[in-house]
Amino acid sequence: MNSSLDEKMMDYLDGLLPAEERAQLERELLTSPRLRERLEMFRLLAQTFSKQSVQQPSKDFTESVLSDLNRKRLSAGFSPRNGFLLFVGVVVAVLVVSFFLGNGFYGDQLNIATKELALPQLKQSIPAFNVNSNLIINGILIVASAISFVVLDRTVLKPLFQKRMHQF
Repeated sequence: MNSSLDEKMMDYLDGLLPAEERAQLERELLTSPRLRERLEMFRLLAQTFSKQSVQQPSKDFTESVLSDLNRKRLSAGFSPRNGFLLFVGVVVAVLVVSFFLGNGFYGDQLNIATKELALPQLKQSIPAFNVNSNLIINGILIVASAISFVVLDRTVLKPLFQKRMHQF
């Protein structure tokens, strides 16, 4: 349906449609079930909205919104408490994985056999290769440590220092 026809139907429901256009729309409604469904949808919407009352804002609404615009937000993400708990969780995870690495729970080399991965569509087989799992685990530890320090900075230290700067 096009927007001009929708507007005509809304005007029809509101009683604002001129007599000639009203008669034309009524003829179209007699021949088109789809158009009748659309008109019924608009009728239901109009009834729903007519039952709703428009609430008026309080007298000091504008002033309170404008005064809130000037206030600076201290934290847009986690609260300092949740940020600190997240930091502690990441540090504990890093320490546990470091403990496992130190006690040799992960092997030095991981051989990935690709014969099982061979696809019949490939004319050549994929060569097997070795992966240094300690290097991968150490990389994950470094990334997790970096993330934990970013979380600590953004959620705990930055709000803390901002509060202290506002005190002076």
